[in-house]
Amino acid sequence: MGTVRVNLDEPRWDQGTIIGRAKHFFAITNPLNILATDKELQAAKTLVDQYRRGEIPYDISKDALWKAKHLVDSAYHPDTGEKNFLIGRMSFQVPGNMIITGCMMTFYRSTPSVIFWQFMNQTFNSVVNYTNRNASIGVTTPQLAQAFVAASTASVVTAVGLNKIIAKTPKLSSGFIGRLVPLVAVAAANCVNIPLMRQREVVEGINVELSNGEIIGKSKIAAKKALAQVIPSRILMAAPSMILPALVMTRVEHKPFLSRHPMLKAPITVALTGLCLVFSTPICCALFPQRSSLPVKSLEPSLQEIIHPYDSAPHHVRFTETLDIPRVLSSFPTQESMHDPVYFIWQMCALLCSILSGALMLFFYVRYPRTRCHPGPVLMCIFLSTTLANIARVILFTASTGITHKRLATISQVAISAMTRNDRSGYPYFFFWLQCFLLTAATTWSLMLALDLIFSLSNPFLPFNADNIKHHIYAWPVAVLYCVLFRFSIRHSDENRFLHTQLFLHFPAYLVISYISIALVNAWQKSRRLESHAHYTTRKMAKRILPYLSLFILIHLLTFAVYISEVVIGYETFAAEIVDQAAFLAQALAVFFLFCRDYSIGLLSKVDANAFVDASQQERLDVSNKLRRDIMKYTSMGIMESIKQTLESDEMQREIVYSDYNRIESMSIVVHGAIDSVVLSFRDCAPKVFHQLRRHFNIESSTFMESFQLDTILKECGSEGKSGNIFYFTANKQFMVKSVPKEEFETLVAILPHYHRYFLSNPQSRLCRYFGCHSISLPVGTRRMYFVVMQNLFHRGQVHQRFDLKGNCDRRQAIGSSQVENYIQLACDQQPIKKLMMDIDFHKLSNGIRVPFEQAEALQSQFCDDLVFLASRGIIDYSILLGVQYVYPEQKQTLSHSDQLHSLSATSLASCAASDGVVSEDEQKVYFLGIVDMLQRYNWRWTIQRWILGCLLCKDPHDVSAVPPDEYGTRLTEFVRSYLFDTRTKADGNQVYLSKSSTRAVCLFSGAKSDTETPQVQRKEESFCSFDKVSSLPEISQSSVQSNSIRYSYDTVLSTSSLEYGDSPTPYALQRTSKCHMELF
Repeated sequence: MGTVRVNLDEPRWDQGTIIGRAKHFFAITNPLNILATDKELQAAKTLVDQYRRGEIPYDISKDALWKAKHLVDSAYHPDTGEKNFLIGRMSFQVPGNMIITGCMMTFYRSTPSVIFWQFMNQTFNSVVNYTNRNASIGVTTPQLAQAFVAASTASVVTAVGLNKIIAKTPKLSSGFIGRLVPLVAVAAANCVNIPLMRQREVVEGINVELSNGEIIGKSKIAAKKALAQVIPSRILMAAPSMILPALVMTRVEHKPFLSRHPMLKAPITVALTGLCLVFSTPICCALFPQRSSLPVKSLEPSLQEIIHPYDSAPHHVRFTETLDIPRVLSSFPTQESMHDPVYFIWQMCALLCSILSGALMLFFYVRYPRTRCHPGPVLMCIFLSTTLANIARVILFTASTGITHKRLATISQVAISAMTRNDRSGYPYFFFWLQCFLLTAATTWSLMLALDLIFSLSNPFLPFNADNIKHHIYAWPVAVLYCVLFRFSIRHSDENRFLHTQLFLHFPAYLVISYISIALVNAWQKSRRLESHAHYTTRKMAKRILPYLSLFILIHLLTFAVYISEVVIGYETFAAEIVDQAAFLAQALAVFFLFCRDYSIGLLSKVDANAFVDASQQERLDVSNKLRRDIMKYTSMGIMESIKQTLESDEMQREIVYSDYNRIESMSIVVHGAIDSVVLSFRDCAPKVFHQLRRHFNIESSTFMESFQLDTILKECGSEGKSGNIFYFTANKQFMVKSVPKEEFETLVAILPHYHRYFLSNPQSRLCRYFGCHSISLPVGTRRMYFVVMQNLFHRGQVHQRFDLKGNCDRRQAIGSSQVENYIQLACDQQPIKKLMMDIDFHKLSNGIRVPFEQAEALQSQFCDDLVFLASRGIIDYSILLGVQYVYPEQKQTLSHSDQLHSLSATSLASCAASDGVVSEDEQKVYFLGIVDMLQRYNWRWTIQRWILGCLLCKDPHDVSAVPPDEYGTRLTEFVRSYLFDTRTKADGNQVYLSKSSTRAVCLFSGAKSDTETPQVQRKEESFCSFDKVSSLPEISQSSVQSNSIRYSYDTVLSTSSLEYGDSPTPYALQRTSKCHMELF
């Protein structure tokens, strides 16, 4: 028994907290209240009325009094005091919605069923809306009919239309996506129904009152704000009861029990819906306070004039939002209500989810190698950026660094305080800027993911390995740059900027969404020109990326909708802040689950997981894999046709003139795609010159043509270097087709005259042998792909060790320090090593190439000549590719010619083809040597790179790859003379030894007659060959040739270089540097 009088004009529980509102709505939405008879309802109303008048003793039981009060609130209108129609009561919300929603979720495929249940749902909603209308403004019958017809039409059209669209994909229509169609239809209906039902409120305004309850007038602005909060509340109230049953039924509907008893699906769905409604209805209602406040200065001027004369003019007024539920007089939760324990629990839950999912994501990424396949690294950056942004946001609103404990309600207010450096707000602004940076970074990484898909459709030879570095170069600096721009976009604390702060915060995302929407549609339409199997594969692989992009678009469209709603009502709401934070938390969790699904984490057994790894390595998650194969097929067709034209042409028998270096042969290839056809343009550069080169190296045209037959498959292999270029090997492994950038293609065209003449005069050269230079347009976009055909240095058989040698040590190590001993043991045991090794590895694993002295001397001399030629052309970044092939005992009979090799002269030994290999002195190894990647010219980019490496990264500027051509050639020549060869042999009783000193000492030891006799030593000092630019003649000659509607002009600069042995420089050759300029007309 209580002695303190209960104030029935206020709710039983504190409406300033979510828990208090949840308890209140649990009481008034209790489905058991519907069982109360009219007699019981009247008795409860009489009790409440009498208590208010003081006719009932104050010591009445509080529980009995509050029970009567809740019964009255569930059945009577709070404004008029009239008994509500049964179907419109809040106590009927759960059973009524349970039946209608359950049937909508069960019978969602048949068009008649969809129309019927959508009609029933809108009828029920219209009754509820009318019953709980604002009594101060009546709803006319025509207005009610108009809203009912519009909402029913919107819901039916939305449901039927989406069903027709989704029906085209059976997996979607019968899965979870198909079951969500009723939810979308309900949302569309609410967006139409509620504004029409409340249009008089918007036109005439709703009552606003002071904190003491005094009504001061009607405000249209308050009506708009209330309406903007009602619509999302109604959609949110319906979402849990439609999403959770859909998830459950999608999982269990194919179970054997339900397959044998399909009639039980409807009752189970209805029961699940009811179970969700019991909890979701009061909880969702609790998220939106029934009474909100509005700044006085935001009201209409007429209302402001009424309020200003008050002695203590209030800063806020109150109004009732009317969430289509019985309204209660509640105190508005002000800024201090953010200290609500429920709000703190929500922030802690967000923090816990972010930390837990982030830790699991990092563990999976490190633990499972398959997660590091593309697009795994990009998805990892998207997830981490979003998750860390969520953590920063939680810390921002829970940490306190200022002198006050007052919390700002929205991120916009924090942004304004950060702009004005308001230290009194108590917020750690570092976390605000961290969140801004991370959200922008997540957006840029989503753009990188979209660009991978877009570029793979337009450029199938995109080197993903190289682009991963570019992604980091672009994404993080762009995020920093936008934070700077954001800092200066909002400079003042004008509250009118609050609304637009949210727009500025997510503005990069809206730009990215606009771009990728247009670009993806355009690229997708153009990809339909591909052959059917390539188009199918492209679509299949695109489906791996599209869910992540769709999620990104959906989340930011939600934030944009929140922004629009606040702009319409003119004010920020705390509920919108919660929705915004929850959206990004949901995005991070969704990316986490999609990532685990796509990479089969926790779903496969160990055997299946290994199979998944193999499949991933084979597929490489490259959406353009199939497209590249088709392009290579078209390229093979063009090469074969080019060879045929070469054989049929009489000009091939004539001497080569300068115009032959400029000649371009063009041809068309018609490709019939899945939807459309496209004509590809194939170009063959200098066909006569490359034909003579092939003939010079005894390659028959028939053999060359057979290597590119369409019935043979070119084997694809990605570059193990930093270029990311792609190689294709012919079936006989004799030739390889390499995709090159346009700059390298132009370099080969420019040096072709000198390259051709050099090979004619130096057939023993170890330079890479190019046998074709081609380009082809792509079926998608306007780009051209450039290819060179070269001889495969390792076509003689399996190579057990491979070294890429540049003569320097900066970043030239492929084997980790902890693995060196294992690899040394493999080398000693003559076991294959698959990894491409580099200079530091060569020094650790090998003492050098051990071949007879005559061969070493001839090879050294030839390498010097080749390096002089490359330096004179201004080329750098080339390397010596060394392959080591072990000769096992059972294979030695195939090397019976080795004795003959030892008896050959040095000249004849050097004249052996580079691909024929060099037999080691002990006949246990065969070495294959050649200079590769020789199409990079020294330009301003290399100068900048050298400056960055030397000045910013504190590297030795003489030990990096970005050095001038003469220095690059000198350094590699020194390596060839000092370290590449390690030769010991006996000739005429004397032992000859090449040491590895900086100045090579050739020591001749005469045979000793006794053990005590000291042999005589003769030393001969010999310096390395070096490069000296003697002069650069400014003579410029120009030549041009017109072929196939393309004009080519060459700018030729004459210069000389010298090869210096000791102190006597001798001119090497008159060099001619050419650069090709192509012009279409």
